[in-house]
Amino acid sequence: MLNVFTREVIDSSTKLVRLDAEESAHLVRVRRARPGETVCVYDGQGHIAEGVLEEANAKAATVQVQRVTTAPELLPKLVLAQVMPKGKSMDLVVQKATELGAGIIQPLTSEHCEVSIEANKAERKQEKWQTIALESVKQCGTAYLPEVLPVLSLKAYLKREAAVDRLRLIAALLPETQSPRYWIEQHPLVQSCEILVGPEGDFSKAEYEAALEAGYKPTGLGPLVLRAETAGLAALAIVGSEFRELRGKNIV
Repeated sequence: MLNVFTREVIDSSTKLVRLDAEESAHLVRVRRARPGETVCVYDGQGHIAEGVLEEANAKAATVQVQRVTTAPELLPKLVLAQVMPKGKSMDLVVQKATELGAGIIQPLTSEHCEVSIEANKAERKQEKWQTIALESVKQCGTAYLPEVLPVLSLKAYLKREAAVDRLRLIAALLPETQSPRYWIEQHPLVQSCEILVGPEGDFSKAEYEAALEAGYKPTGLGPLVLRAETAGLAALAIVGSEFRELRGKNIV
């Protein structure tokens, strides 16, 4: 199955999808698709158009739609607020977080963050990460494209008003830390769950205090000390699995 993406919203009346130049070139030149081949077109908002490639034009390919479906949105919506790890690790975080079902990815800076992005390069970084998320969506077949938000300082992020009906977790090395399941069982009906993950040097004492005051629940990820990029992905996998298990048992 060939998966492609369109920025146009797909609905039940959609009969033909015209792909932009970038998607057309990838489909025709890279994937070597030919007329008549089956194609799935995603709009990133849950709608999937299944059809056949009508015109294999590398600049403006078209897909004749045979069926439109809407995938149920994964609940709760998972938000990964990750202090950026050094090197190119944030690229990996965005790619794998998309595969693990994150709905929003928020890159952060903090006191111990070793990554700095110049103001004139921040927008390009965001665009790059959004592109990585898009490529990951096409690879793993999820119908929802996560939103990669602009880089923020942790201080500014904690001052933002919390979304209603959201469980807020912080990956922490604190005496009062509880397992993700402990907090999830206390908040099983939330519509979204946010996971806050620190840098290699961890959060400072002041940052922990600010996060706890903002309503974050300290949670552990097991007995081992994980690298920053591993911690965020492990947290997504654990939290997503715990919610699916609880809801699958009709506990919620």
